[in-house]
Amino acid sequence: MGLYTDDEVQAIIRRWQVPEQLGDEESRLELSVVPDGSSAPLITVFAALGIEQSRLVPDDSGFNQLNLSVFLKWHLSPSFTLGCSTTTSTVDDGVEPTDPKREEMIAARHDPKRQVFGVCIIRKDK
Repeated sequence: MGLYTDDEVQAIIRRWQVPEQLGDEESRLELSVVPDGSSAPLITVFAALGIEQSRLVPDDSGFNQLNLSVFLKWHLSPSFTLGCSTTTSTVDDGVEPTDPKREEMIAARHDPKRQVFGVCIIRKDK
């Protein structure tokens, strides 16, 4: 199986979109999967959303780290990207392209136990 369809993603948005954004046409839609002030493992977040991580393609082009948080993205469907605000992991998230352990460290970014404190779906530019 490949990426999800846009219709499948729209169903996730309808179920989890925060009430303040209902009907909003913003490009970044916050989801209420993780309650404010708490965190959950990535595997728990994906299960709640009904998403199989194996169907997603990591998007490391948008990797951002700010202090102790890291924003990770995955291609979810042809028109949508999934974004998660996470805590930093035990590995250095700022991997240099020449680092011999680069692949191992990038894989650690997507560790199913990594703590997530915010989830959004981003509409891709057409």
